[in-house]
Amino acid sequence: MSDKKPESLFITHHVIMQFDKHYTLEEANALLPWVRRIFERVHQVAAQLPPEFHLNPKAEQAIHEHSSSTLLSDHARALKSGLQAWMHDVAEIPRQIALEESLRKLTNEQKLELIGGLLQGVIEHGIIIQDVGRGLIDFPALAGGDEVLLCYQLADGDRILAWHDLHAGFAGRQAIEHLPQ
Repeated sequence: MSDKKPESLFITHHVIMQFDKHYTLEEANALLPWVRRIFERVHQVAAQLPPEFHLNPKAEQAIHEHSSSTLLSDHARALKSGLQAWMHDVAEIPRQIALEESLRKLTNEQKLELIGGLLQGVIEHGIIIQDVGRGLIDFPALAGGDEVLLCYQLADGDRILAWHDLHAGFAGRQAIEHLPQ
């Protein structure tokens, strides 16, 4: 028999995170002006679509299909670039008028491509789009050692007012003041 003591077994607790990117409340709030401009442009383009394309689940599915494709038409790509520039310099009225006229010339499919391309920029930041029509989004965050979602919709104004657990959804929103540290 050996005089050796049995080696201790250590069980470590590994938490598997669902999201790669986590925002602080300050970081998420700082992105809201940009997010709001994106949704303003998305809604502007969507308003030029026929009623059957307005931001309903069917249209949102089509948008997601187009946003996952990197093959934007040349015209839609140019308009996306123009819209992004427009979002940075809203005071440039002649450019706005030209862009609005260009938007009217797009086919419905091209408009969906453009919307998808704009939303893809939001998605690439790790922001979860829940409802395009309401501008409802979630920012993954850490609170009290757990993953949570900082919940925002356009109607909330210029700052995030609520959060919820990963599986609680919109109905489980809690005031941001109750976010665990």
